[in-house]
Amino acid sequence: METPEEILFRSTGHITISELTEKYGELGPGDIVFKMAEHKNFDAAKAEFDTWEEMEVFDMQYYLTEAFPHKEWVEESLDSYIAHCFAMKLVEERNNWPRTAPGQPASQNVLTLKRLAGILPHIDIGGTDFTIDWRLRELRETDKPWNKLNINYMELSPKDDGYLSFYHVFNHELYQLESDLVELPAHVMLLEIPNEMMLDPVAVSRENGLGELALLREFPIREVIRGKLISLRQTALPQIVAQNAAKLQHDGGSRRIGR
Repeated sequence: METPEEILFRSTGHITISELTEKYGELGPGDIVFKMAEHKNFDAAKAEFDTWEEMEVFDMQYYLTEAFPHKEWVEESLDSYIAHCFAMKLVEERNNWPRTAPGQPASQNVLTLKRLAGILPHIDIGGTDFTIDWRLRELRETDKPWNKLNINYMELSPKDDGYLSFYHVFNHELYQLESDLVELPAHVMLLEIPNEMMLDPVAVSRENGLGELALLREFPIREVIRGKLISLRQTALPQIVAQNAAKLQHDGGSRRIGR
């Protein structure tokens, strides 16, 4: 299976330095690498970068990490964003920096490249991994993809910042409560998941006809997303159960008296 970088950094363009100069005027070393990458000639961009001295590499590193960091990249076009990610990869490789390190959070450019390459985000619900597919409005249990949680069946949270539903923790299914419940159901909890901006901002952007990067400055890709499981005793359900039980007892008593 191809990695996100193999997919997104594949050379499909053939623009040359002379063609870049004709198009943009005289360019410095850094701009040549960026423009080569923007025009999808990643092989030529790397070949140019490989001729650099250490000071030029340091200047590029400073530019990408301090002068124009990742939060600014997402304001650019998609091609420009990918070019910045490619330049960062070249710097990291030259400096022998690991792209990802065990126990360390992944960088935003690594996380974003994964999503742009078509890899769907995931959410942990009580220790079970689900794949988030916002386009289909479903969470699919990753190891059992036939088991799906339909987000359309969930309710908006009171603050509109997430979705709520009752959830059977053993069956890994949304749970529909009976209206006349007289006892709390076993193995059921209240599930709360973040809203779509947190779940998959790239999918939301696509759905609304925006650029894929449009929401990422405010809602960056999250490496870890977790659903929150809340005990039913911390909800209004015990009060409802008590009211139903009292009503049932009252109705039963009334029928006996009526006889």
